[in-house]
Amino acid sequence: MERSIKQLIKGFKLKSKGTLKFGDFISYCYHAFDDKVNSKKSGKSINNYNIMRQNLINYLIVNEKKITLELSK
Repeated sequence: MERSIKQLIKGFKLKSKGTLKFGDFISYCYHAFDDKVNSKKSGKSINNYNIMRQNLINYLIVNEKKITLELSK
């Protein structure tokens, strides 16, 4: 698993238990990038962060079982 994903997992504070925690984690990751997107003024930077955010969400969905296992630790 990528190092940046592991860092996001470490920074994630679990609010719920069970299957909802994966959804909460995706929401957490989305908002982590949302802060970066909103802090940029240039259109190109905003577009780059939007693409990186979408790629991250896609990666998380594809690797849901691995992520859920890491969150359970």
